[in-house]
Amino acid sequence: MEAELAKWAVMTVIGIAVWFLKTTITKLQNDVDMIKRDYLHKEDFREFKIELRSMFEELRKDIRSMNHEKS
Repeated sequence: MEAELAKWAVMTVIGIAVWFLKTTITKLQNDVDMIKRDYLHKEDFREFKIELRSMFEELRKDIRSMNHEKS
């Protein structure tokens, strides 16, 4: 009788632990999905870098033209 009660107690504790783990994994997966959806993707960042480089190139041209005008 005591062995049966101990078995049920252990199974209950294991069941609760598994339920908490499943809940935690589900929440973490939802967080990962949100991060993947909301943050920059590699392709988006690539486009940003191209745009930034073109802006820097325009600034360089403007600075060079200002230096030539002073000379």
